Amino acid sequence: MRGRCWILFPTRCLFTLMNTPTIFLKTAHQHPAHSAITVEQLQALALMFLQLNAEAFNIYLIFFGFWCILIGYLIFRSTFLPRILGVLMALAGLSYLLNLSPPLATNLLPFIPCASP
Repeated sequence: MRGRCWILFPTRCLFTLMNTPTIFLKTAHQHPAHSAITVEQLQALALMFLQLNAEAFNIYLIFFGFWCILIGYLIFRSTFLPRILGVLMALAGLSYLLNLSPPLATNLLPFIPCASP
């Protein structure tokens, strides 16, 4: 269990930080001084967190793209699976990395559905 501590503690901290806005929004209605925050402010705050969630998902897709490229390389190097699977996995990772450059992604968008089955 000692070897996993360096992974579990930062993960726990990350999940705690991700849960903080939810706790804030829940307690904002239960607190006696909830009139300090108007309904419009709560709605704006909720919209901000929804937009933040979309940006966080885009960042996740970039990390997932790197993961796909690495797994594709490992599949390509292995003798257990066909090499074409590794190439396709690496191409999938490259398509996820298109989130790094949105103008390039919009220019390549007509060609992306042609490549998918």
